[in-house]
Amino acid sequence: MLDNRAIYLLYAVTLGLAVPFVSAGAAPLGPEELDASIVRGARLYDNWYRETGEPVPQQSHPAYPLDGRYADRPGRNWRCSECHGWDYRGRDGAYAKGDHATGIIGIRGMAQTPPAQIVEILENDTHALSGRLDDDDFRDLANFVSLGQVDMGVFIDPDTRTALGNADEFSNHYLTICVNCHGRDGRTMKSIPPIGDVSREDPWNTLHKILNGHPDEEMPALRVLDREVVVGILAFVQTLPTKDVRASLSRGGRLYDDWALETGARLPTVLHPDYPAEKNYAEGAEANWRCVECHGWDYRGREGAASSGESYTGISGIRAYAGADPDRVIALLKNEQHGYGPYLVEEDLVDLANFVSDGQVNMDDFIDRRSLLARGDGERQAPYFRTVCAQCHGKDGLSIRSMPALGEMATKHPWETLHKTLNGHPGEAMPALRGLDPKIVAGILAYAQTLATGDLVASIARGGRLYDNWPKESQVRVPASSHPAYPADSHYAGRAAVNWRCKECHGWDYRGSEGDYGRGKHYTGIKGIRAMDGAKPAAIIAVLRDKTHGYAGLLRESDLQDLANFVSRGQVDMDEYIDRRSRKAKADSDEHKGYYLTICVSCHGPDGAKNLTMPPLGKTGKVNPWEVLHKILNGPPGDSQFHTSNVEEKMPELRALDLEIIVGILAYIQALPADVMVHSY
Repeated sequence: MLDNRAIYLLYAVTLGLAVPFVSAGAAPLGPEELDASIVRGARLYDNWYRETGEPVPQQSHPAYPLDGRYADRPGRNWRCSECHGWDYRGRDGAYAKGDHATGIIGIRGMAQTPPAQIVEILENDTHALSGRLDDDDFRDLANFVSLGQVDMGVFIDPDTRTALGNADEFSNHYLTICVNCHGRDGRTMKSIPPIGDVSREDPWNTLHKILNGHPDEEMPALRVLDREVVVGILAFVQTLPTKDVRASLSRGGRLYDDWALETGARLPTVLHPDYPAEKNYAEGAEANWRCVECHGWDYRGREGAASSGESYTGISGIRAYAGADPDRVIALLKNEQHGYGPYLVEEDLVDLANFVSDGQVNMDDFIDRRSLLARGDGERQAPYFRTVCAQCHGKDGLSIRSMPALGEMATKHPWETLHKTLNGHPGEAMPALRGLDPKIVAGILAYAQTLATGDLVASIARGGRLYDNWPKESQVRVPASSHPAYPADSHYAGRAAVNWRCKECHGWDYRGSEGDYGRGKHYTGIKGIRAMDGAKPAAIIAVLRDKTHGYAGLLRESDLQDLANFVSRGQVDMDEYIDRRSRKAKADSDEHKGYYLTICVSCHGPDGAKNLTMPPLGKTGKVNPWEVLHKILNGPPGDSQFHTSNVEEKMPELRALDLEIIVGILAYIQALPADVMVHSY
């Protein structure tokens, strides 16, 4: 049987396409993005309006039978799964009889059909999804129907509804990946029935969700796992409630990390009895009561990564207790030296002892101690990150704002990152990946180390300021003569201070002659930089140094690197956020005004007219929204000082915020008055 990637290659060859896509408006996909598209399409098949956030249709689906069980419930009968079934066989499968019987055929016959043909069907009068789904939705749903279906009969006995998998062999996958949300017995989530019951009654539904996740929820999609593993997880779920020591190991790892956060208990108000009074965290009970603070993320204490620096205590690690009798470890945890008896209940002590005894890994097998690099194949294991981890962390590792960039954590603190990858984060529904092969875990860490770090984000923002005005940002003199590539007949031909700026040729929207600078006094006929988005920084640096651009000898190596990082990884597609014809930001001006009124107001004022060095902000936002968006993202070049009568502050670059928020700030700026007099306060 062809797998998804094999089918993808077949389409690429047959149709002459780089990627399967289904309409002109849908974003093309590369092979590495296809799995994510299929997974999302499966969630749309499950419940498209919940996945997209669209309102539930008010009228029943036109093709749903009037005598069907759910004929008067649009919230049910508009779901693809309600007619075609969780086994994708419709009237020929599990929905042949019972409450869900409709007499409608399934979608198995559409497997491996070109996605474009599937979209035509989805848009026809029978399915009536035209106008309800956008181009990307149609693409994803069609990719799932074409490439994402599995033959449920291979995995589930249709008569007994029993999963044809090994529950014992793969119980550890459930009890590490799934347990944080569903609990050891599958009863933790009160919004759904016990998943053991669901899986026995409707195993096809459960398997679909194991593979693809749940619409609009942070449930990881496990499609990337071997089918043997996935059906093994389903088989184990059908045995719930049950217990497994591996779940204890992962929870013990979270207790080792921060037992108070994991249990919801109050921290002691006094210094830990064994924490040295002269060390860095002697006055912080929230730190010195954590096991990790003394014994280290690599479990080696003074002999490992915590042998120096702010976490050094001189206390030994716990490696010597690997394999020890858990009862002996519990006794140590309760003694006067450790003092956990009054604070941890028996279950906590057992889980923590199990972790110390049987849950530690030899970090040196995963991480090179000298270089801090993971000993894994990041490129090979990237699909695990993109499907299991990216749901929360984002594909660039920057989505969780309560922690540093994941790339920075993985690069600078690889032992901590590995510990959390294996065990999850205390007190949160982060999946623990202890059940995966160690080579896969090492590869996930290696891939995380390739993601953007906080330093890279800062480099990109500085590159944006160099693109704006590199002489001002670098504090160097402008060249005496005009830029060699600037057209002699263009408006600023005699003004080197203008025509040496990158933005002057390539535009604030990065599209040059094909964008806002396609006419007017800024027109040069020079193309933009959008084609260089995603290019290797080294290749961009070579272009910056060539005779056409002429920056060799003018920009330092660090300047070239920052500018190249911006061109490669810092551009945004302005057309997604600003309507080119009306120049209006594609956002609600009120939704994110709180950000303007807290971050921006002290310098610009409530009406945008406080800064004496520039026109009213509302006017600039209306006339040149692309420039304003660029500066919100990256800050203005140079010392960025606003000198007014009573304020002197540096403008922050807000690249770390979600783009939705940034565009909302721009929308609010455009709502400010354009004709107000600039004044001091």
